[in-house]
Amino acid sequence: MMGLVFLSCQNATQHYEFVTSAKKRILVTETHPKGESQSTLNIWDKDFKHTKKNIILEDVDPIDAIFLEDLDEDGLDELYIITKGVGSGQYAGIIGFASDTDGSLRRIEVPEIQEQELSTGKLFYGYMGKDDIRVKNGTLVREFPVFLPSDTNDAPSGQMKEVRYRLVKKRKKRGHHDFKLAYISEDGVTAEFVRDCTGSYLRIDMQDYKICNASDFDAIITGTVVEAKFEKTLQCTATEDKPVCLMQHEFEGWINISNLLLQ
Repeated sequence: MMGLVFLSCQNATQHYEFVTSAKKRILVTETHPKGESQSTLNIWDKDFKHTKKNIILEDVDPIDAIFLEDLDEDGLDELYIITKGVGSGQYAGIIGFASDTDGSLRRIEVPEIQEQELSTGKLFYGYMGKDDIRVKNGTLVREFPVFLPSDTNDAPSGQMKEVRYRLVKKRKKRGHHDFKLAYISEDGVTAEFVRDCTGSYLRIDMQDYKICNASDFDAIITGTVVEAKFEKTLQCTATEDKPVCLMQHEFEGWINISNLLLQ
């Protein structure tokens, strides 16, 4: 992947050009027709066969960072635009576009931070902005200081916290896909345990991942909802998971489960 950034002068129009690993060009222009606190973004997907369109986003926060990344490791880069508000909170935002089978560019759905997620013990407890969003070890990470109840809005005293995101791809009719970012839980991922004659799987957001160490979970029946921690692996040599029937079961990749709890 390659990204080129062109800055004509301070506080002026900014031009960005990216070339994906599949040699598709994406051009982004940022202007400020209403002042420096708000931006208008023009995104051109120059070489995509089914779209080749100009996407216009108005009244968004200015760009803080912009980059290509392949979060779901499907060989097709996504474009991520990280914005940053100019107010005292300096809240960061995510705008994303994914390559749908390398034929079109589609907007990635990004979850909004809900009020209930700000309460004690929840994912965004203590969040009041001043966050940075970057890629760390192949994962999109939002890092922010925790504001304690006694803190003022410009002096957080809590520790830094990270919230991680993964990219979820769902197949639609006619071969198209929808894309969305989902939180990676610190306690694991909620999934459905699926078992048939081809092996055992975790079903997460309608996608199946085949379990390499499935013999550790023989007592779990298909359809059980679980909370699982796992790591992806490129291949599996476990003999018990070799096909024992002629049925085909498509799956996204292999995983090794390190911890699994029944819901």
